[in-house]
Amino acid sequence: MDKAAIKWILLIISINIGEEGKIMNKKKKKIGSLIMASIISVATVAQTFSVSTFAYSSYERIAGVNRYETSKLVSNRNQSDTVVIASGENFADALSSVNLSNKYGASTILTNGNTDIINTLKARNVKKIFLVGGVNSIPQNLENKLKESFNDVERIAGVNRYETSRKTIKRTGYTKLGVASGKTFPDALSASALLKQEDYGLLLVDGDHSYTVPEGTTVEYTFGGSRTIVQNGGERINGTSRFETAVKISNMVKDPKSMAVVSGDNYADALSATNLVISEGAIVMPVQKYPYYDVIRKARQVDKVYFIGGENSVSNETASRIIQKGVGGIDKPSAGEDYDTDELTSDQQKLLDDIEERGKRIIDDIEKVEDAIDTLRNINWPSAQDFADRVEEIQDMIQKIRDDIKDLGDLDIGSPSDIINEIKDNLIDKLTSRLLDAIKKLIGIRR
Repeated sequence: MDKAAIKWILLIISINIGEEGKIMNKKKKKIGSLIMASIISVATVAQTFSVSTFAYSSYERIAGVNRYETSKLVSNRNQSDTVVIASGENFADALSSVNLSNKYGASTILTNGNTDIINTLKARNVKKIFLVGGVNSIPQNLENKLKESFNDVERIAGVNRYETSRKTIKRTGYTKLGVASGKTFPDALSASALLKQEDYGLLLVDGDHSYTVPEGTTVEYTFGGSRTIVQNGGERINGTSRFETAVKISNMVKDPKSMAVVSGDNYADALSATNLVISEGAIVMPVQKYPYYDVIRKARQVDKVYFIGGENSVSNETASRIIQKGVGGIDKPSAGEDYDTDELTSDQQKLLDDIEERGKRIIDDIEKVEDAIDTLRNINWPSAQDFADRVEEIQDMIQKIRDDIKDLGDLDIGSPSDIINEIKDNLIDKLTSRLLDAIKKLIGIRR
């Protein structure tokens, strides 16, 4: 990192964090642990997940002992007589199967090549089977065994993931396409529900190079930023991270009935979520440890939230941030806390609601900074200038957050209220602390 960038970040730490940043002196009164702290840290819910109704939706975790058992459990939600089988070791082929599942309403099952899957298919009275990928993905032996038990087995495979993708488009007859990188899975997976809605196919490409589309097709969407896919095509949908991109894609899906929450880092269980797009009208939402508030808001708009995979995929802590009533909000305290929002007037409650919404937006922005910093650290940047440009973008994001925290501190409380002042002070301290942690991470990066 250049000296100017470090100097700028150090300036951010010093200016107004110690003075303006605290804005209100701390009042360590009997209120104790304030509910507004939940915007930063939410109490973990019970370790065992089951179907349970909250204020806004019910939720369920679907998880097996491994990715293949998880795949079977999720695919059980879509009892189609058409099945797509893809490798659980190669996410690209499984992503290409989205074209088949969306077009034919097919159930998708991941395999490791074991013939045990045949018994599962027999129990479902399957009539049509697609195998997506070559013999290195799905062994010839499994195909032979399937053909002994089923009359209609069809393999779709190309010399690589990109040709396989093109062949699934040809097989399904899509003429309008959404384009996503074949090197990563979140953007393509997030797009599955939107593509289903619009009746578009998914074309996987090598985003580092220009590409051509199959004859007779046009590109309507490009999923991901210019660093993911350099070539423009149709409407580009992207955010500052794969998680924000997922949110933006989901916002384009009309009236989703449910949401499938998956890991944004571990594809093994995530790939199975496409079954819920078909059977449950789900959007697929890859998340990180601290989900964006937009994810929480989206969860409140659907009838049901599914968490796909075990704790190694989506931890209970992450799930609790999404499903717990009032996540990031101001709920009444638990028994024993000397604080009751019933004492507030309606105008004061409206003011608390305003503080809550401001806090949520700031947290969302801080999480975007954290993710941008992680990306900055993990990408091999082509040039020092590209690196410096991204650092400058992050600096601008930090500056906006700092301004928003100051505006929150300057918010006119009106009539004196120790409760509201205490909540606001506590929130500002925690927001400032988390922003400082992000800044320290940025300082720690060395080009």
